Amino acid sequence: MPYASTNTGWRWVDDATQLLTGETFSTTIPPIAPSSVSPAQQLTNLLTAGLIITGTTTPSISGTYSCSVTAQNDLAAMYNLIQRSGGATFPGGLTALAWPVLNSRQPVLFTTVSDFLAVETAIGNYVLKIKQALLLNQSLPSNQISI
Repeated sequence: MPYASTNTGWRWVDDATQLLTGETFSTTIPPIAPSSVSPAQQLTNLLTAGLIITGTTTPSISGTYSCSVTAQNDLAAMYNLIQRSGGATFPGGLTALAWPVLNSRQPVLFTTVSDFLAVETAIGNYVLKIKQALLLNQSLPSNQISI
């Protein structure tokens, strides 16, 4: 999801054409200083910003994926449906699965279950690493990954 930086903070914009005088454009929100917010708010901010995934073997799966609680629930539900249908095919007779990403109005189209499961696993691992880092007062993980 693109953001514009102002003197007072960040705001969401559809694209760079919506910038106001004096703003700069970024596709990611810069990390918030740990001392400025509570761990719970840090978690919320990081999950809202999402995980930037670069598909190295399948570039079409690249995008910024939401890590919100709702997105995590949707991923878990789809994972369960895939497992119930044998684990090798999309449920409902689908040959491809469209999935929303934050940095585009167009969804990512997964054509293989293995690509979807790689993204689902990457998001799950990222959320776990954030929670562990906040609990143990450790460095936060990068919000960018290649799979």
